[in-house]
Amino acid sequence: MYQLCDDNVANWRKETTTYFPSAIDLRCPHCRRIVSFEIKRWHSAPHKIWVGPSRCPGCGSSSLFLLVGFEGKAKTLDGHGRLFIDREPGGRTPLPEILNNDEIGEALRRAYSSAVSVFNSGEWNATAVLTRRLLEGVTKSLLNEEDQKLTLAKQIEKLPSVRDLDAPIITIADAIRKGGNLGAHFDLEKEPDQRVSELMLELAEELIEYFYVLPARIS
Repeated sequence: MYQLCDDNVANWRKETTTYFPSAIDLRCPHCRRIVSFEIKRWHSAPHKIWVGPSRCPGCGSSSLFLLVGFEGKAKTLDGHGRLFIDREPGGRTPLPEILNNDEIGEALRRAYSSAVSVFNSGEWNATAVLTRRLLEGVTKSLLNEEDQKLTLAKQIEKLPSVRDLDAPIITIADAIRKGGNLGAHFDLEKEPDQRVSELMLELAEELIEYFYVLPARIS
């Protein structure tokens, strides 16, 4: 089961005195398209549970939605129940420890969110470019103003002078830089695919956690 939020509910329908979600925008767990699931009818079950079956308008696969502890007194889930889908949607979910970490800075958090969003849209080339931009944001946030003017490769080389880094961390950062170059410079023979983009994004998350999340946890 995977919990959804108010942002996923695109439309509500009122039946007598109760409001029900009638359209839910979501990435299909089967085909990974971003689609709008139409809920034609909600079926009542015990313990204030409602069940709503729906089919993906793209691939036709079935999904099951559940409203738990639902009252339906207003066009919102907030305080009126929880909405679930029977399996986790496709794509990546931004890490909350990155999005909610004030030490990282708003600009860097936005760059991270953008990279994840573009990855979920299936644009692998753009993901590689945005992830490289994310890495640049990380290095510039750590280096002094003079070193920020260097190329990304040189900035990476400077990181051990400001943080205690082991060789694997430098290797990870350099891998993201090279992957980003594939996206920034079009090459029919070397264009990033889904796997390359996914690995780059995962490595960027590891770097951010290493520099920002872990020190906060230790403190």
